[in-house]
Amino acid sequence: MKRRSLLIGYGLVVLGVAGVFQMKYQIETKERLLRQLQQQYLSDQKSLRVLEAEWAFLNSPESLQELTGKYLELGPVPPDRILASPSLLPWRQPDAGRLSPRPDKVKGPPPDPATNTGETIPTRDLAPLVRENERLRMGDGG
Repeated sequence: MKRRSLLIGYGLVVLGVAGVFQMKYQIETKERLLRQLQQQYLSDQKSLRVLEAEWAFLNSPESLQELTGKYLELGPVPPDRILASPSLLPWRQPDAGRLSPRPDKVKGPPPDPATNTGETIPTRDLAPLVRENERLRMGDGG
């Protein structure tokens, strides 16, 4: 009986030691993985800083102007593209979802820029619109 208890005790000690060693190796494996992840995190942070610097450079006005000149054909707006009146601006049709001039405002084709007499919209006609716009911007919606 005593011998059997002693054998069971030694067996439990051996199992405990084996369990501790197994736990030690698992912890070392997890620590190695943690170090690798920390190194990868630092590497990713450096890469992110480089990408942010590149993005800032590409979004700088000088870079954008250079790219615009290289890839886009932009220039001054020709006079025939300028509307004679704001009422000729296209308005979205509620049912169709497409743009077209408001039919009640279109009185014919826009005037020819070559025959432009220099006539402008009188400011007295625009004053109520400006006041209404300012009132709406100030939040006095009613």
